[in-house]
Amino acid sequence: FGLGLGVPRLTGLDCAAARRRAAEYGHTQFDCATRAAPSANERVGSVFEQAPEAGGAPVPAPVAIRVVAWAAQPVTVPDVRERALGEAIGAIEAARLVPRPDERNGTRVVVQQSPAAGTVVDAGSAVSLATREVVEVPDVVGRALGAARQALQQARLADAPDASDHADDRIVQSQTPAAHARVAVGSEVRLATKRYAEVPDLGDLTCDEAREAVP
Repeated sequence: FGLGLGVPRLTGLDCAAARRRAAEYGHTQFDCATRAAPSANERVGSVFEQAPEAGGAPVPAPVAIRVVAWAAQPVTVPDVRERALGEAIGAIEAARLVPRPDERNGTRVVVQQSPAAGTVVDAGSAVSLATREVVEVPDVVGRALGAARQALQQARLADAPDASDHADDRIVQSQTPAAHARVAVGSEVRLATKRYAEVPDLGDLTCDEAREAVP
């Protein structure tokens, strides 16, 4: 009947390597089961349990060596489009995934993601995030057109007034988007304006003189 076969240590190996190691010790019956990893800290594919245990007394042949390895747990990718980058990162990490934004500087929102929302992937997978920087639209209603344009340029936004002549005499009546809205850098802000002029005193003037006096 022989003295039996020793049992090698198989934990830490992947299933294929564990099978080869067991075969080196003469064990031809081998089974590798998997169990979903409870957290991203576990090394997917690594054997964490074996029977019989290693280092004990030799076992009679043939005996089946059974091991259990960590398997990736399937998770669903959350929808983080149009969410602030910090909030999106938190949602992705809560789903046990790894966020990979294209940029982190400034205040940013997510415009695209890959894999798409609802996709089922292994825990620990990366989610690529395409982002854009956003700024707050300043309040320019009531300002002269020239001053409003300057304020928008300082905020890195484009101005689009309904008229541009006599900028110092034109007053912004309304704006779209509204003040304090958050938009992408370089976005256009439409301005509705009205031109105001001081009415001169035309008393005691002839018609020709009055006509010349009115701008």
